[in-house]
Amino acid sequence: MLEGALKSWIIYFLGQYVESHSVNVSAKLWQSSERLKLENLTLKASVVPSWLPFRLKAGFIGLFEADLPISAIFGSASAKIKFQDVLLVLSPLQHDDEEIQEEIAALVDQKMARLEQDLLERWNGPQIPEYTVPHESEGYFGTDGWIGRTMTKLIDNLQVDIRNLHIRVEGTWFPSSPLRSPPKSAKTEQGKNEGVKFAAGFTLGALSAVTTPSNWRIGGFDEQPEPTTQENNHLVM
Repeated sequence: MLEGALKSWIIYFLGQYVESHSVNVSAKLWQSSERLKLENLTLKASVVPSWLPFRLKAGFIGLFEADLPISAIFGSASAKIKFQDVLLVLSPLQHDDEEIQEEIAALVDQKMARLEQDLLERWNGPQIPEYTVPHESEGYFGTDGWIGRTMTKLIDNLQVDIRNLHIRVEGTWFPSSPLRSPPKSAKTEQGKNEGVKFAAGFTLGALSAVTTPSNWRIGGFDEQPEPTTQENNHLVM
C-alpha cells in the first residue's frame, strides 16, 4: 500500500517537470538493491519560475537516481536523491511577437483545461488523482496518519546530491544608439539591427544538501535521547 502511494507521488512529481511520455517506476523501491534510475530526461519549461526574466530553451538531466531504503523510516539510513549532468539553457525574455503569442496560447490552454475539468466535475463529480488520498482514509494517510508521518520521516532523512550542473544564458543584445551618431553604411546598420549575440554560463561541479536535526549532526534522526557526555556534533557548511 505504501509502495503504491509512493510510486504515484513520484510519477506525479516528475510529470510536472519532465517531458517524458512514460516514466517507468518500479514498485520495489524498499529493497536495498533496488533504485529508481532514469536517464536522459528532457525538462519542461515549468522548471523555470515565472517570476524570473528568463525562459527555458533547453533542459536535460543525464541521470536521476533515487535510493529509498525502508531503513530511512527508522532513522538508521538516509533517502538519497542524485542529479547528474544537468544542463539548463536559458534565454532572456524579449517580449516579442512570438513570445507574446506563446504566452497567450499557454493562458488559453490553461483556461480551457480548467473549463473542461469544471464541466467533467459537474457531470461526473470531483475527480481524485492517484496521488491523493480518499477523504474516508484521511486519518490514516493524512499528515498525522502513519503514511503521512512516514513521508515526513523520509524528508527528514533526505540527502540531495547534484553533480555537474551547467547553466547557460544565450540571447541577443540590441545596443542603444547614441544621440549623435556618425553616418554609417547600410551593411553596418543591417548588422546593428540583427543585434549582438552573447552567451554566458557557469558550471558547478558538485552541490549537496542534507537535512539534519537541531544539533546539525549528519547521520540520521534517531528518536532515542543522546547521552549528555562525549557529544560529537558536526557543523554543516
